[in-house]
Order: sequence, then structure tokens, then C-alpha cells
Amino acid sequence: MKYLIIMILSLSLAFAACSRKPYQPKQYAESISGTVTMKSKPIADTEMTFSNPSRKISVTVKTDTAGNFTISPKELPTGRYIVLLSADNPAIPKKYQTPFESPLDTEIQTGKNELKLELEP
Repeated sequence: MKYLIIMILSLSLAFAACSRKPYQPKQYAESISGTVTMKSKPIADTEMTFSNPSRKISVTVKTDTAGNFTISPKELPTGRYIVLLSADNPAIPKKYQTPFESPLDTEIQTGKNELKLELEP
């Protein structure tokens, strides 16, 4: 009887392990860069955060004087991200600074990612 219970528990654990989704390693882009503009003018020296709350990923970068930015591909796996901009820049409308209200989002894919983020006033 004891062996039967052990065998049933072992089989139950084996079936539970087999029914789980197989491990899928994170995929990364080859490169991630882009430009942030509003009314075709660069948004310079501003921090921006790419966030995916469900995957618990958040990466912050800063634009240069021409509104350009680059993200290390190993910091940001492929997937969909909400983009927030820093409140330190008074030219940026509030909607781009507030989580769950920001209309900016982007999809990072394998390969080269050249993002063009145009803000609306």
C-alpha cells in the first residue's frame, strides 16, 4: 500500500511537470535606438522610461541634444512597452508623464529597432 501511494504521488508530480509551459528564453533585439520629437522639434536632454509592468521590466534612458536615444539590447527584451517621459521638462504634456495615461507605447522586436516617437501637444 505504501508503495502504491508513493507511485501515485510520483506520477502526479511527473504529469504536473509535463503540463507546464516549456521554458522560453528571453529574446533580444539586435539594436534599439530612436528619436523623440514634438512638432518636428527634438525633445532634448529628457529621461524616458520603457516599462512592461506584467514582465516587471523597466529601463530608463536619456535623450541627447538632438532628441536621440540608444538602449542596450540586453537591457530590454522583445515585447510591448509603455513609454513615459520625465516631468523635469516643462515642454512635455502631462499625459506623457503619467503611468496608465501615456499614449506612447512601442513594440521591441528581434533585429534592428529604429523608433520614431512623435509627441502631440
